[in-house]
Amino acid sequence: MSRYRNIFCAIWSDDKFPFLSDDAQLVWFHLYTNEFTNAVGIYKAPIEGLAADKRWPLERYRKGFGECSEKGLVEYDERFHVIAFPRFFDWNKPSNPNVLSSWLPAWQAVPRCNLKTNQQQRLAVAAKGWGEGFEKVAERFGETLPPTFGEPSPKQEQEQEQEQDIKDPPEPPADPKPKKRRPAKRCPADFEVTDDMCAWASEQCPGIDVEHETAKFRDHEFASAKTDWAATWRNWMRKATPTRSPTRLGMARPAPADAFAKTDEELARDQKIVSRW
Repeated sequence: MSRYRNIFCAIWSDDKFPFLSDDAQLVWFHLYTNEFTNAVGIYKAPIEGLAADKRWPLERYRKGFGECSEKGLVEYDERFHVIAFPRFFDWNKPSNPNVLSSWLPAWQAVPRCNLKTNQQQRLAVAAKGWGEGFEKVAERFGETLPPTFGEPSPKQEQEQEQEQDIKDPPEPPADPKPKKRRPAKRCPADFEVTDDMCAWASEQCPGIDVEHETAKFRDHEFASAKTDWAATWRNWMRKATPTRSPTRLGMARPAPADAFAKTDEELARDQKIVSRW
């Protein structure tokens, strides 16, 4: 990630940008300058994460983003969460071929997708105009892309079948890893409090009304986006105010009504003491 971006003053004379809404213009500047960006004009970042980074409601950010996309100022791959600027190389020429070569690590970090192929083709066209040295370096960007994104060739299929024949039988598939959640400020609707979590709360946070605090937790909107909701729930319980007095083994129970009643033998002894006086 480079620390600076080139923005030309002529952007306000562009045939598209000045006619965007204020929100769309601000979204474009955020897309162009946020901390996910790099020097090659294409990077990976989900819309939800960008909205959280801008501290805007998702719908507001998505609306401005859609306006930028309709005007062709940005492109977005929903599947790979890749964002690209089609005219990036028109305004961001590297100062020399060595600088262009230094962009390769950022380029390689971008997932392989059609947007990356399109951006590589734009770079090749731009480098041809920059000079021979740039053109040779730009060829290395194309080497990081697969030849096609379609079905494997017959030769590839044959090689895969041969490799499969000489391998041992496959082991049973491992348990799937839990799906990583996207950052959000509100508790997801499918978040569940398990029995183990309730047992943990009874031991670590005695006196807390777990059901009541969980309801408050679900309704709360946090200042920053969260991904680990189980950990966030535990922190909420730690900070909650106990509603009942705790005991070592759990919640204190009221003493039975006859816990302090005296037996007949004790009452008779008390009467003898009183009669002496």
